[in-house]
Amino acid sequence: MVQALGHDVPRIFTLVFAGGTALAGLAGVIGGNALVTEPGMADAVGSIVFVVVVVEASGRSPVRSSPRSSSVSCRPSWSG
Repeated sequence: MVQALGHDVPRIFTLVFAGGTALAGLAGVIGGNALVTEPGMADAVGSIVFVVVVVEASGRSPVRSSPRSSSVSCRPSWSG
């Protein structure tokens, strides 16, 4: 729909992806310096990461939405 207004949608997706990648890299650089990265780091945050992965994989995450739910979806709609 935005493409009908003259916007280059693939270019916008590419720029947003590049911006997100740059921010993730910057967060890694800052986090790597702020938090000591060591082999024992999994003891501190391993259980939290495990819970996040299990909840996301189960489909109960509030970020994702199914066609039956009324929650907000963060995924773009690819329908034509």
